Amino acid sequence: MATRAEVEQYRRAQSNAAESARAELLALWAALNVADAQAAMREQAVELFRGIVDVYGDMSAMLAAEFYESLREQAGVPGSAPGLLAEPVPDELIESAVEDALYPLVNWGDEAKTLSRLVQKSSKAVLQQGRDTIAESADREGARWMRVPTGAETCAFCMVMASRGPVYSSEASAGGLEMTRFHYDCDCAVVPYWDGDALPEGYDPDALTDIYTEARGMADRKVLKRGGGGETVLTVLRREFGYK
Repeated sequence: MATRAEVEQYRRAQSNAAESARAELLALWAALNVADAQAAMREQAVELFRGIVDVYGDMSAMLAAEFYESLREQAGVPGSAPGLLAEPVPDELIESAVEDALYPLVNWGDEAKTLSRLVQKSSKAVLQQGRDTIAESADREGARWMRVPTGAETCAFCMVMASRGPVYSSEASAGGLEMTRFHYDCDCAVVPYWDGDALPEGYDPDALTDIYTEARGMADRKVLKRGGGGETVLTVLRREFGYK
């Protein structure tokens, strides 16, 4: 299995692809006639978004294919990797993302909010092609999955998912397959796992389970004390253990 450093290096490479998409989107947005928030402008926005997601989504997919080949080689999986690259994000999802992003501009004249939404959605769409590339390859080979926290911070939801270890039967069940499943700015790595392989260095599901169990106990005590309607485990994880 890859080391924690290698997982982190892969995450940074994917983040760089998303950041490059963000920078190009910001530069090209200035060329649009945002005063005309009608059909022509929407068509231009979809074309701009589609082009950026295609270019940097392909980059994300290629990075993911290389990472997958490295993972299976280190795990001693026989044979050759499937060599798959995920298909681009479907047109209907692109159009839906742009339509949602344009809502503040069209209805309130809020260009800043629209641009913020477009940036978030472009990053998510770009990274999805990498996630799908690994998902399709691993699912074809019957690998299991685990959600590995990376980066400086981890949210409470991702921590709970990560605490279960390599038990997930698919990439989707480990946290997402469609672009709507991962929250914005999520930097977790959903990584395939083959029997007999080691876990990434620094990833300790048992330690995370201990934290989750303690948080669940604290939440249960709140419920008993109040006679119902107490705090959720995620709330306790955020307040008592510092998760986002």
